[in-house]
Amino acid sequence: MVGKNTAILIAALFAVSVSMAQAETLSAPAPETAKIGANFKDSGTEKLLSDEIAGVLPQSEWNNLHNPFGSQLNVLDSFGEQTTVDIQWISPSTWRNDWEIASADDRLMHGFLDSVHPDGDQAVVTVTDVLGTIGSPFDVYVYFDGNSEVDRRGGYTIGDTTYYMEDLVDWAGPDGGPFVQVTSTDPNNPGVGNYVVFRGVQGDFVLTAHGMPGDPKQGDPGAKWYQPGNGPPINGIQIVVPEPAALLLLLGALLMLPFFRRHLA
Repeated sequence: MVGKNTAILIAALFAVSVSMAQAETLSAPAPETAKIGANFKDSGTEKLLSDEIAGVLPQSEWNNLHNPFGSQLNVLDSFGEQTTVDIQWISPSTWRNDWEIASADDRLMHGFLDSVHPDGDQAVVTVTDVLGTIGSPFDVYVYFDGNSEVDRRGGYTIGDTTYYMEDLVDWAGPDGGPFVQVTSTDPNNPGVGNYVVFRGVQGDFVLTAHGMPGDPKQGDPGAKWYQPGNGPPINGIQIVVPEPAALLLLLGALLMLPFFRRHLA
């Protein structure tokens, strides 16, 4: 039979081992689950079929949203279930890339909401009634890739956070890619990539794609990204739910210690 002190020691070692494992887990990005996806389309682009899987966090049941402006009530989640979430969008126009489509990711990155640079209209996406379906906080993935003959440049803003990008990573289907995340918040040093992630968004939100007024190249006729229609695009968005931190397991292990002491005393 295991002695009382030995049993307590075993419980303590178990808690320490869990603690070490969780420390390693928490140093990595938290696992996430794709919840809602919206694919913005031009009239000449193909829609994502309900069973097609696309995105950095792969999901099916993308909501295909047409035209430069509009609204979609009670969009579907990644299981095809109706939600409380409503999406409204407005932009100067829609457009599309000119490469061949061979995959679901190609379709996601094909069409987009356009914007005008540098002081013209913005592309704006408003998402409401999120908390009726998704707990807070959550993350928002924004995908962008404009037509490849234009080097686009600009920013994406939700709340107080803005990421700045240069659209120099052309998806270039068929079977294009890869997905490259932009993390720069410095307008003087925009990142190169094709998606950004806003972490810890809470409740309803407004996403804006806009230019960078004050940039030294503003008004330079040789800078393509300052010509009308060459602003930052929005190809799609994903609302993503981080999974609960594994730290809860550690808490459970530590709570076991009084149990062992009480029942082995």
